Amino acid sequence: MAITEEKLNAREAARYLGLAQATLAKMRCWGGSPTFMRLGRKIVYARADLDSWLNARRATSTSDADRLPPRLTDPRPVGTALIRSTSDESLHTRIARVAGERTR
Repeated sequence: MAITEEKLNAREAARYLGLAQATLAKMRCWGGSPTFMRLGRKIVYARADLDSWLNARRATSTSDADRLPPRLTDPRPVGTALIRSTSDESLHTRIARVAGERTR
């Protein structure tokens, strides 16, 4: 990335992508967001990175779109079950338990 490349703050990037600023913030935390830079407290995005992220989400048919996450804030790969539990076990414990069940 060139030093002179245009950078957008989080609000401008969300507007450019057509997303809510809160959605973009969730994506940064949970994964699946465009590449970003942290400059102290400030988050910035290179316009080229936003364009690359958008291009990676192009689809020509609904069957082609199956390779994409069903929701923007859903970083898990398509076809992976959502792990739910009513007990107090941690997410890491649940993932380890489910992974162990799949390998048996």
